[in-house]
Amino acid sequence: SYLIPNGLQLYYTFNDGTANDLTDNAIDGSLYNNATIQTGGVGGSKCLFLNYTQNQSLNIPFNVFRGLTRFTVSFWKGLWGGKHFFGTEYVIFRL
Repeated sequence: SYLIPNGLQLYYTFNDGTANDLTDNAIDGSLYNNATIQTGGVGGSKCLFLNYTQNQSLNIPFNVFRGLTRFTVSFWKGLWGGKHFFGTEYVIFRL
């Protein structure tokens, strides 16, 4: 169970092995070109793994940004052996 702050539009922890949104907005992300969720985040949590040689991505539905001129995106990124890891929390706030 997670405490979701007011104003939070998306919240992806990746801990369930998916890019499902944990807010009531249910704005789930989609993994493309074999992007994977792996263990390797902070404290052994899950994270999103992207290998840019395979053009992998996490796509977020555009409707979360529709009509916004100001918003904040927050995440951590790790680089290990030329590979990119994102996690454990991927959040977007409307301002």
